Amino acid sequence: MTAKFLNQSKYKHVFSTTSKREQSYELFKFSRSSTDNPLCVVNPTFLAFVSDCGGGGAFVVVPLSRTGRVPVDYPHVAAHTADILDISFYPFDDKIIASCSEDTTIKVWELPKEEMTENLLDPLVCLERHTRKVLQILWHPTASFVILSIGADRNIFIWDVATADVMFSLVDEHPELIFCASWNLNGDLLVTSCRDCKIRVWDVRKPVGKQLLACTPGKAHENTRQLQVKFAKDDRIISTGFTKTTERQVAVWDRHNLNEGPVTLIELDQTNGVLFIIYDPDTNLVYLVGKGDSTIRFFEMRDPKEASALMYLNQQSFPDPHKGVAVMPKRAMNFRDCEVMRLYRIVLGRKVIEPTIWAVPRKSVLLQKDIYPPTASNSSSISAADWQAGESGKITYVDISTYLEEEKPAEIEHKDGTLSKRAETFFAKAQARAKRDADEKFGPVTETSRSKSRDDSGDHSANRSSSRVSTPDSSGEVTRLTLIVKGHEARIKMLEENLKSLEERFLMQPQVNGS
Repeated sequence: MTAKFLNQSKYKHVFSTTSKREQSYELFKFSRSSTDNPLCVVNPTFLAFVSDCGGGGAFVVVPLSRTGRVPVDYPHVAAHTADILDISFYPFDDKIIASCSEDTTIKVWELPKEEMTENLLDPLVCLERHTRKVLQILWHPTASFVILSIGADRNIFIWDVATADVMFSLVDEHPELIFCASWNLNGDLLVTSCRDCKIRVWDVRKPVGKQLLACTPGKAHENTRQLQVKFAKDDRIISTGFTKTTERQVAVWDRHNLNEGPVTLIELDQTNGVLFIIYDPDTNLVYLVGKGDSTIRFFEMRDPKEASALMYLNQQSFPDPHKGVAVMPKRAMNFRDCEVMRLYRIVLGRKVIEPTIWAVPRKSVLLQKDIYPPTASNSSSISAADWQAGESGKITYVDISTYLEEEKPAEIEHKDGTLSKRAETFFAKAQARAKRDADEKFGPVTETSRSKSRDDSGDHSANRSSSRVSTPDSSGEVTRLTLIVKGHEARIKMLEENLKSLEERFLMQPQVNGS
């Protein structure tokens, strides 16, 4: 009888590693806003966080490579006249970032290619339509320069940033304050949560009055605290909320059957922190990050046909609680180390943002295709006008090896092409180690042996060309010379292989800042 093992997962043993202090970002003043948004975002080029400044709202953007302490007088983006409530990088251009504020505006900014040297004051565009503070902004996943905004006026607007016009809106469709929204993977549908504890699915491009596609008949979670929602694959929706006794829950819903209740409902613990949902569509992993928690749980979305749609995998605890996390896009992962997620934890107690790497333990340094399926590229697939006209955008998938080939071994080189001191030291040690190993195996090579080898080789050539008559010692001489040559060839080959292996290992190592 064959045993059948259930609930097996290749991600069961995913582990996390927190970066060293010198690879973290020490903040001078982080925002004290009470918003539930993390107020920190990251992409492969920049890290941005909202700072606390008197008389308005500003955020700081630093190059990802600029770790360590951020000076008090570091240039910032003087964005708004009131507190900033959310910031978001444009997914198709690392230099574009949007912000929203209590001053009811949304602004889009273009960052300089290099590190900022002066304050940025002029936005690309300012979007004004809300009558109360703007709570959240969300870029469209496939259409270019389309952004969604949620206001405390209970309205949702979808903007064409290029023209600064509202393309679609949900006005007075929610009876109470809107908590959050999430696009499905290609951006055709929208899911929202509201203080009435209901989950709603919308097609915003339909005529007014027909935009609502589905709604839970009752409360998705019993408590009116923050209800978070996230669209996942296979038309499923993930939600987190609270019971009446403030027990935190995570649930999975079928968007076609919201009226039938959740497919899976898991009760976690009893505390007040809002649970943010981080979903990776490539691996189907779900990370739950609680505001004020010191633990991150992660689950795996299972096949819809299985009994449980959400399988608990593991959790990671940290010494300090976090306000929230910023998520690095998949294209910046370290694929050779089998990294599947990188979160930047905002630790207000120590005033730092520290990278935390989540990886699958594998011994091989080769690309693991089974944990790296094709991922979404950083290019849009449809224009704002075409999407507005009713066309559907398709996610452009690329093979992970595309980004692997873009990893620059030149990171260990200076701009003039010379190796850094660390690299020079490493290669010198590698050569010395390879030479020592070869000397132990084949014996040391001295000047006397080199000259003798050359003389012997020369005599052998001369004898071979002048006469074909053998002397009594000629056969032994030929054998001796053959052994010398073969020994040198083997020694040289071993040196080359050892040096090549050590160079490859060095290039795979993550580079320490300033090396």
